Amino acid sequence: SKYLLAFSDDIDGDDPQTFVKLGQEITFTITTNDIGGNQVSSNEPVTWSIFPNDKYATIQQGADTSSSGGDAVAKVLVTSAEKGKGFRFRLRANVGGAFLSSDTYIIEELVTGAPPPVLSLKITPEGWSTDSTFSLDWEIPTWSEERDYIGALLEIKNETKDYEKYIEFPSGSVLKNYTFDVPEPGTWHTEIWLVDELGNEDQDSASAVTAYFDNIDPEDFHIYNPNSYDGDTFYSSNKPRFEWDDKEDYPSKIKEWEIYTLQTGKYGTYARSDVTTDVNNPDIVYIDGSKELADGYYDWWAVAVDSAGNRTNSADSGYFGVDLSPPNIVHSAPLTLIDENMISPNIIAKFSDAASGVKTGRLHYRRAGTGGGFATLPFDITSDSPTLNIAGSDIKADGVEYYIDSEDKIGNHGKWPKDKPFQSVKVRTENSVSTEGKLTLTGGVDSSNYIFFSIPFDVGNGLGAFKAMMDPDNEGPDEFKYRLYAYNNGWQENPSSLTMGNGYFFIFDADKYSDVLPIKFDFGQGVSTATDPPYQINVTPGQWKFFGLPYNFNVPLSNIYTESDASLNDAGTIYSWSSSWSSAGSTLQPWKGYIFKSGGDTQLNIDARGDGFGKMAESFEPDNTPMDANEWVVDIIATTGNTRDELNSVGVSYIAKDGYDRLDEFEPPTVPGNISLRIDNRDRELSPDIYSKDIRKPNEEGHYWDLEVYTPTNGQRTYITFEGLGYVPQEYDIFIINKTNKQALNLEWESTYRFANTGSKGYLKQELRLVIGTKKFVEDNNAGVSLYPDAFTLSQNYPNPFNPQTSIRMSLEEDANVDLIIYNLLGEEVTRLAMNEYRPAGYYNFIWNGRNAMGTKVSTGVYFYHAMVRNTQGKTVLNKTKKMIFLK
Repeated sequence: SKYLLAFSDDIDGDDPQTFVKLGQEITFTITTNDIGGNQVSSNEPVTWSIFPNDKYATIQQGADTSSSGGDAVAKVLVTSAEKGKGFRFRLRANVGGAFLSSDTYIIEELVTGAPPPVLSLKITPEGWSTDSTFSLDWEIPTWSEERDYIGALLEIKNETKDYEKYIEFPSGSVLKNYTFDVPEPGTWHTEIWLVDELGNEDQDSASAVTAYFDNIDPEDFHIYNPNSYDGDTFYSSNKPRFEWDDKEDYPSKIKEWEIYTLQTGKYGTYARSDVTTDVNNPDIVYIDGSKELADGYYDWWAVAVDSAGNRTNSADSGYFGVDLSPPNIVHSAPLTLIDENMISPNIIAKFSDAASGVKTGRLHYRRAGTGGGFATLPFDITSDSPTLNIAGSDIKADGVEYYIDSEDKIGNHGKWPKDKPFQSVKVRTENSVSTEGKLTLTGGVDSSNYIFFSIPFDVGNGLGAFKAMMDPDNEGPDEFKYRLYAYNNGWQENPSSLTMGNGYFFIFDADKYSDVLPIKFDFGQGVSTATDPPYQINVTPGQWKFFGLPYNFNVPLSNIYTESDASLNDAGTIYSWSSSWSSAGSTLQPWKGYIFKSGGDTQLNIDARGDGFGKMAESFEPDNTPMDANEWVVDIIATTGNTRDELNSVGVSYIAKDGYDRLDEFEPPTVPGNISLRIDNRDRELSPDIYSKDIRKPNEEGHYWDLEVYTPTNGQRTYITFEGLGYVPQEYDIFIINKTNKQALNLEWESTYRFANTGSKGYLKQELRLVIGTKKFVEDNNAGVSLYPDAFTLSQNYPNPFNPQTSIRMSLEEDANVDLIIYNLLGEEVTRLAMNEYRPAGYYNFIWNGRNAMGTKVSTGVYFYHAMVRNTQGKTVLNKTKKMIFLK
């Protein structure tokens, strides 16, 4: 209204709250005044209403509908019903669009108590919405005052604006929902509270929800990478990093971004928590792609989505390529066999790349066995047929390895061959394959003079070259001139072939070939062995395999493994030969022979591909494991003449098993004319066999090992020496028992057991038992031989008659001093085998070799041996003489 309005009633007083009577009629007058306060005729339209409703106060008929004359009058009649007491109301008027409200009127008396809050208030939609219309739903509470609800008050407000609306309930009913509109985007705090029939209401009992309205799109933004500029295609990984502007959004803020490519559609959706802010530019965010893109070219863009679902596409798009595929290399005629010191045939390769293009193509080659770097030559990739050759000076008899690689313009590398590290090329030797400078063939007639050799080239059957030197007249094998052995589950003399990869034993009498010394074998041209794939040798578990390197260069033992990837030392036993069986060492060498026995695997792989390509065996090194106080190992060395067997050990370790395990070693075959000591474990359930090394798990009682000794009857003595006895627990007894002649020796007093190599056959076999443990354990496992004598005795020598030596056995019931003297028939002293020697109780074996004190051989005849034994108190406990016969 353009007038100053005044609202008055006909009741005396000017209180903001006025009490009225039941049935009272109240006259209300509105006047229109000018700025000076003078009433003026206005003729404004007037409408009247009672707030909150007219249940207990009604506007009488005849109320003015305009302000003509400068005023408008309306009469209100208060109810006469008792129930109306306490009703509060106000008269409202709309004058020319201006709203007026009277003071509050209370019927008769003040009745307090506002209604309780509505229940289960819910707003729809609950979150951000692009629609300004929202719905409220609620439940009406039960009220103990039993007053009727006549309506509800609704207030919506933000930081600057506040709107209130009265929601009138239909007569005799209530509302449980209401739809309203918010005037502008933003967050609107919304409260609703009930009004009772007396007009009581209290905003403190309001229930509240929030309306979220946003119909504004996110700000425009730009993308950055991946993108191509100035006509140069940018190549990304197959999981690109996408970068774009981090722009603001009002009022709901950015919820997520979507990445799209024209070629594949949506790439992914990324929430704020998924993106990373660029440390150098906080206005840029990025994600590292998680999906792989195929090789190709891509157009991409981003979409910003706010929390209400409003969307803005990036103002620009990006273009990039993905090129992960390596260049393609075609080499259709690989080298397989070439000639030593001759330039190689053409190596032709063709290169292509479907994306960024080929940058380089290169040939890499090296001599087989070097294990090191490759020489490199570049191809002319602009040529229609890129071609290279390997110089003859780089092609040696050991073989050649080569591969070809290529790089595209973004750094992807291609390689030929794809399925293996390189192409292995065999080389045909320029000259004859010869043992000259490779094997020292000096000859000899003792078993220690055997040569164990192999041929590292494929020379076909080399037996013809061998016979051309050893039997030029083709007279046939002559064991007094030479002997040649192969091995196939037993010695095979005069084998039918000499071929690469096998091992052979060879000995010759140098005196028979004095006119051709030094001996050498020329096998003719040979061909090297390919290094890829690894050379395979089939083996039979439990049987010795004689083999040699098929390569003319060293190969580390760690690069030789079985089909289970076990090292040879773990999978079984491997030996070489140097006058006697010996360790193979850490490197296998060409021209040498080796033997291997498997505990279960059936294949050896000799991997000569070198560092970076070759495979390493999975190996266990027991020698690097510290030993506990209760662990010990005794090494056993057997010698006679110039031959010896020193590869034998027994002992206990906590990492061992009582059956076969990786700590045990098999006994190698007995070389003709050589001594052999072996551990008899042929009664084992797993890998029953004869062994050279047997390590078991410690226990409280002890262990025993049955030994066999095969020694040539060379007229000398055999010595069995036990090293490491000092590590055996002091409470254990240690005996070596000869089960053949029923003799025993206490090794705590003497660590070497000896016996004479006599007999009518070429070999003498002695069955022994080494027993280490408690006295009870030793007695229980004495092989029927008394170990602790109950008397002082002197036994008859054995053999008798004898030549060249004999054994004399003596038993001592107690510790004693011993004299043992040899006399001739004239009673003259020949030699002394013991002179006042202190010995602990036990059995002893003395050997006389038929020589006097000066070392001269005595004549044939009858001799006497006399024993004088005195106990520790000096009392003579044995004084006895026996006769023996020495024959020539």
